[in-house]
Amino acid sequence: MSGPDRVGSGRRTEILPDVKAVPIQVRVAGHRLARERSPLGAVALVLVLAGAALLVWSAVLHLYLYGDYFHKVRTIGALFIAQGAAGNSIAVALLGFRKAALALAGSLLLASTAGALLFSVWFGLFGYRERFSAPYTSESLGVEVAGAAVLAGAALLLGRRRSRSGP
Repeated sequence: MSGPDRVGSGRRTEILPDVKAVPIQVRVAGHRLARERSPLGAVALVLVLAGAALLVWSAVLHLYLYGDYFHKVRTIGALFIAQGAAGNSIAVALLGFRKAALALAGSLLLASTAGALLFSVWFGLFGYRERFSAPYTSESLGVEVAGAAVLAGAALLLGRRRSRSGP
């Protein structure tokens, strides 16, 4: 095949000219999440699914830790509840709408959560100092850093796809 391949609407794609675009459909609980016609669209979908899973993992971990101990720690406990609610809400919205802004919001939430954890370990936060030896600290940090990176990649791909297809 020489030159770019024409896809569905007649627009030319120049990202991977020698790769034939095929429709990909993914269903979760009977709901069609995506119908992608390009390899980058499929990658964006995988990043969205992985990022949403990492968001939920972090959110559930924070809600568990709130119930386990942090309900006793004044300001930090309320922030754990807020992180749990925000993380789950963004994950559900991201799965439903697959917008770059939602992926970016999830990335920023996880990055700021990881930053707050590190700040708490190094300097203390609101009168509380965390330790890396505490249960789930390392797991939480790993999930948050990985999730922030995955969702940043998803935001870039979703934003790029939207800018190419117009408003």
